[in-house]
Amino acid sequence: SQALVIYKPRATNKKEIKKKSQPIPRRSKKKLSTKEQEPPAPLPPPMQRRIQDRGGSDPVFLFQKDLTCSDVNPSLNRVFINRSERLVEALNEEERRMVNNEDYYSGLRVFTMDQHAEDRDCEMELTKWNVGSYMIVLKKEWMKFVRANNLQEGDRVEGWGFRVQGVFYLGLNAIIRN
Repeated sequence: SQALVIYKPRATNKKEIKKKSQPIPRRSKKKLSTKEQEPPAPLPPPMQRRIQDRGGSDPVFLFQKDLTCSDVNPSLNRVFINRSERLVEALNEEERRMVNNEDYYSGLRVFTMDQHAEDRDCEMELTKWNVGSYMIVLKKEWMKFVRANNLQEGDRVEGWGFRVQGVFYLGLNAIIRN
């Protein structure tokens, strides 16, 4: 058996040729807004002291996030971390593997330190979700942090990474803007 092949005639008209040879427009890369380029404020001194008291490594700035309505919604109990490249780079290979696990319920257990709570750390989870594009999500006890700091939409959270005896910690600095 033979396949039937149909050929289309080539364009002979100059307009058709020019139309076909025009370059495909590329999507421009989004420039960072001025607010995203701002260097973060220094880590609050009480938090720096707590990290030092525990024998923690020097904290490294990882991200800042202006909270949206869904970030402070109690029924969702999670925050999407924008521009999470620094965060992922701060993790070791095993931790990255845990964050990238495709199982919805698994991820990297992370202890978080809050600048306002001297006596408690939250145990949260970092994981990657595929929601149109891949996003890093901090979940589990997120709302505990939101309530403790009375956070609302428009407030900002900064994340600082450090290690205590080899264990990755996330220092969360809440900046009330409303």
